[in-house]
Amino acid sequence: MKKRQIIAGAMGILMMSVVILPVHAETMDVTYREPNNYTVTIPSSVDLSNGATSKQIEVKDVNLEPSREIKVKITQGVDSNGVVELSREDDTETKAVTTISITQSGTGIAKDTDFVSFTANGTQDLYFSDLEAKNGGTIKAGNYNGQLVFTVTAPEKK
Repeated sequence: MKKRQIIAGAMGILMMSVVILPVHAETMDVTYREPNNYTVTIPSSVDLSNGATSKQIEVKDVNLEPSREIKVKITQGVDSNGVVELSREDDTETKAVTTISITQSGTGIAKDTDFVSFTANGTQDLYFSDLEAKNGGTIKAGNYNGQLVFTVTAPEKK
């Protein structure tokens, strides 16, 4: 009988210890980050001698955070009025000029100015004005070349 009392007492103490001990829980944060992703296609060239007056920038496969947008600007090859200067081969003193804009016959795209932004797939036309001799008169015969450098970023929206 004493043995039963000892076992019953031990069981009682054991049950009380289970009841008295607080429940302890841990938390786990589960996170994942999908990076911003997009594809911007800028034509590698335009030949104004073939009558071309426009080219198109295309943005596709856009997957951006809601607080971000894709911005495009020209960082080299254009002045503050959107004038693109082309130099004559073998005579770099002779220049021809065209103005680049986002509307036909529109205001030129200034250097280092974001001229278009995207939050989804889309396109933007770039228009070139008729070529002119930089110092007036007739454009001298020959090949003329210039280069534009575009910069694409995905900053926080303002």
